[in-house]
Amino acid sequence: MRHFPRAALLLAPLLAAPACNIVGPALYVAHGPDKVKALFELPKERTAVVFVDDRQSYLPRRTLRRVIADQATKDLLGAKVVTRMVEPRGVLAASTADQPGFPTDIITLGKSVGADLVVYVTVDGFSLSPDRQSYNPSARVRVKVVDGVSEKGRVWPDDLRGHPLDVIMGERAGAMPDSPATIIAAEDRLGAEIGQRVAELFYSHEPNVGKVDRSK
Repeated sequence: MRHFPRAALLLAPLLAAPACNIVGPALYVAHGPDKVKALFELPKERTAVVFVDDRQSYLPRRTLRRVIADQATKDLLGAKVVTRMVEPRGVLAASTADQPGFPTDIITLGKSVGADLVVYVTVDGFSLSPDRQSYNPSARVRVKVVDGVSEKGRVWPDDLRGHPLDVIMGERAGAMPDSPATIIAAEDRLGAEIGQRVAELFYSHEPNVGKVDRSK
């Protein structure tokens, strides 16, 4: 048997230590940060529709309801959360028949377009600037899932008011858009961001790096 000097044996753990210290960061770089888990799993076999409600008129343009719903629909299909989604235009059109003070219930709206599951988004705030000078787009919505097949009504979340979701596009802070075209483009970007963040509630995804998420 070959014998090694005692000093060499004592040095071996010290020489190996730096390599061990590298393993953690290397694995983090290789795999990235942990994904954010879905808060609720939509039943894949159900036909779903995204409906955006803005009864308090926080949105500066009614067409932004469509922008939000279209983006959420696209992302839910892209992530294969569900296999059948109804195009949002129909349910938005159906909601325009509401009588003042007597809105159509969500289950009826869903069934009117052949959807038995409604991802219901209520707008509680929408702004490109907190002070009308600095450009810092933000919005707040509440999200519910309403099931019309089982007649259970709301199936998520437990809170009757819905799941609150704040969207703050802090990485876009800067000068305010100064023309009608750039304002509309900025509003559409924020609308699309809301739609994406709504969809992400229902599937695992990478953290929104650079964005502040105050969802609860």
